[in-house]
Amino acid sequence: MLEYGAAGELGRVTVENTGTAKTFPFITILGGVADGFRISRLDTGEAVRYDRAVPDGTVVTLDFRTGTVLVDGVSDASSAVSQAQFFGVEPGVVVEVQFTPLGSTSGTPLMTVELSSGWW
Repeated sequence: MLEYGAAGELGRVTVENTGTAKTFPFITILGGVADGFRISRLDTGEAVRYDRAVPDGTVVTLDFRTGTVLVDGVSDASSAVSQAQFFGVEPGVVVEVQFTPLGSTSGTPLMTVELSSGWW
């Protein structure tokens, strides 16, 4: 079962792992950012920073379990990651995730966070 956090405020979304095992988010960024973006877990400060433009219509996906970063589902973009603290979500924990565009934006950049609860 996938759980989507509530609509974010100021680039934030809240996700919860209601299970008994640590799980990892799968995050999708839909472009319009000139210089990349930063995704951070607010309670721990862990963050992933992506330092490459994401034009309107381009999609960057980040698998926090594997550390895989893809552009439009095919191109490996891991070389654009300058900070690689791919974080998980412990069981029973609610986490706020912050999306911060770097540089100017165009259109409506969007972050979607998918998190499944994990069970032993």
